[in-house]
Amino acid sequence: MPKRKFTEAEIIGTIHQVNAGQTCIEVVREVGVSKHTLLCLEGEVRRSARERGATAAQLEEENRRPKQLVAELSLDKEMLLSVLRKRLELASRPQVARLREA
Repeated sequence: MPKRKFTEAEIIGTIHQVNAGQTCIEVVREVGVSKHTLLCLEGEVRRSARERGATAAQLEEENRRPKQLVAELSLDKEMLLSVLRKRLELASRPQVARLREA
C-alpha cells in the first residue's frame, strides 16, 4: 500500500480536533492513521513552526540593521545641514563680511 502524504492543512486540522477535545483514538480512526503517525505529524508541525519562528527572528535582525543605518545617516545629514545653514547665515551678515575683508 502506498504511503499517503498529508498536506500541512490536514495535519493542523487533525491536531486541532485532538486539542478541541475529541479523543486521539477517534481522530486516528477518522483520518485513517495510527496513533504513532499522528504524534509524528504533530512533531513535524511543531518543528516547522519553530523553524518559521527562527527565520522570522533572523529577518527582523536583518531588517533592523539597515533601518538603524538609515536613521544614523539621516541624523548625520541633519547635523551637516544645520552646520551649513549656520555658516551661510554667518557669511551673509555684513559684520562678518567686513571682518573678512580686513
